Amino acid sequence: MTSRRLRAISALLTVLLAITVAPAAPAAATGTTMPAFSPAFAPAASFYRIRWTADGYPARLEPDGSLYEHPIYPVYVLEDYLAQNAAHPTATMRAAIRTVAHAAIRRMKAFHGGLVFWYAEGGPARATQRHYSALTSSYYATKLQAAYAATGDVSLATAARRCFSALLVPASSGGVLYRDRNGISIAEVPQAPNSYILNGWLSALVSVWKYWQASADVRARDLVRNSAKAVARVLPRYDSHDLGLSRYGLSGFLYVRVVGTTYSTLAMTIPGERTYTPVVSKRPYRWQLYRLNASQANIVVSYGSWPIANTLTIKPARPARVQAYVGSYDPRSSAPVRPRWIDIGTVTPSRPSVKVPWSVLDKVVYPTNFAKKIGGHQVNVYHTVHIRRLRELYAITPVPALRVWANKWAADMCSWGRFPIFRGLYAVRVPEVEPAIVPVTKLC
Repeated sequence: MTSRRLRAISALLTVLLAITVAPAAPAAATGTTMPAFSPAFAPAASFYRIRWTADGYPARLEPDGSLYEHPIYPVYVLEDYLAQNAAHPTATMRAAIRTVAHAAIRRMKAFHGGLVFWYAEGGPARATQRHYSALTSSYYATKLQAAYAATGDVSLATAARRCFSALLVPASSGGVLYRDRNGISIAEVPQAPNSYILNGWLSALVSVWKYWQASADVRARDLVRNSAKAVARVLPRYDSHDLGLSRYGLSGFLYVRVVGTTYSTLAMTIPGERTYTPVVSKRPYRWQLYRLNASQANIVVSYGSWPIANTLTIKPARPARVQAYVGSYDPRSSAPVRPRWIDIGTVTPSRPSVKVPWSVLDKVVYPTNFAKKIGGHQVNVYHTVHIRRLRELYAITPVPALRVWANKWAADMCSWGRFPIFRGLYAVRVPEVEPAIVPVTKLC
């Protein structure tokens, strides 16, 4: 792996994660000193505040002096150590690779034949329950397989296979694999309804393909080929045509109410998935269906059912208008702003259902934004990630729609400089040329 590639990885990690790493330090349990990080990875390393645990796990040093063992950190350290070992193989580096790999495996849990890192409820913004991530699992499958190739430690190949196996556990059993009217997808954050987070889905598939190439595990090959067809099928739903942007995912939340009365029954039907009823919880999340009070509720809608509309059932005490609290897009915000109540239909005690208009979903199923700050600039990161990953996936499994939409979204970036709402904002260029981050007026 070239130093340019490592610098790119380091920069991307800095953008996507607000977490850290530090210079090498002793791993007390092994009695050895872990190798220093490469110059290419050092900038991210200094930003990430990593300290080694007693058994060689790279953890984040917290302000109170404790160590936080984030599940993804060993992936980044293995990326660097494997690259260094490929360039200059040494027994010391191979030992360090084994140390980090086994420290990660010790923290994984067996689940339906797989190995997973559990994330707590309320961790990632969309997480409504304890879960594991298809993206994290795919990264470990790839990196542990590479660690096996570098060290000859067969137990690492076994762990890699089990990390991949976790991707095949159905969402209905607590896993990350969805089979629905759109085909097969794997979830970065499993949700109900399925959120189809695009960057996580695409990145996981690209990583799974690397695992297949290294392991010859035909299950991985088949998963990527089949899931790529589902990606192609739903890509048009990610297109926010009026803004020239792609959407982050296919679900969104909003408040609804019946005007001048109360309601009894509440349910949301997502065609192709199921009918959802309110959660009963002292701490409901915006990504769940729940009652606010006798006249208002929070609902979750999905573009995954397109062209069949989502149906809200909200049985009123007497005939009433149904309204939704709908905002508008602001590139500097990660959620709609300036919301207002708008009518979306009427319901009666005998006809309590209303179809949620696609115009509402256009507002709440949010496009990628420019909320991330890099070097003092507000930057759109994920739109470029979508383009790059689609092109990578097209090179792997040449489904024409993957290239069509990658090219369409790349061309859309040229229009951003003409939008008044994008003035003063920045974007990550594609293809990657220096400088990588430029004003939207300089994209094309």
